[in-house]
Amino acid sequence: MNFFEEIKRLCKVRGITIDDLMRLIGKTGIPVYAGWRQRGCYPRADDFHKICNVLEVSMEHFFDDDKGIVVSDRMMNLVKKLDSLPEEDMKTLNNLTITQLRNLLTLAKSMQS
Repeated sequence: MNFFEEIKRLCKVRGITIDDLMRLIGKTGIPVYAGWRQRGCYPRADDFHKICNVLEVSMEHFFDDDKGIVVSDRMMNLVKKLDSLPEEDMKTLNNLTITQLRNLLTLAKSMQS
């Protein structure tokens, strides 16, 4: 079962439609979901976080071989930390450029020393 099949399954279990889910996360509905699926891409981090909240699962629920998102143990630990971030912090991270994100990570590493 891939990422999108799992979202459909969880919606069915929760008694909501994909359109309901998309409205609950503040998106325009099925066209956004269909666009993600057709392009083979995943939602932005803040949208992914909202989806998990609505479906009452952790972000890490989607990270295994059966659901199509496979990551290293190190990345899984990061996902666990991200899952506990407030929504505003997720939005802030999501709006960073790659360069800004790298600079932020460099700063965080230097602060750990």
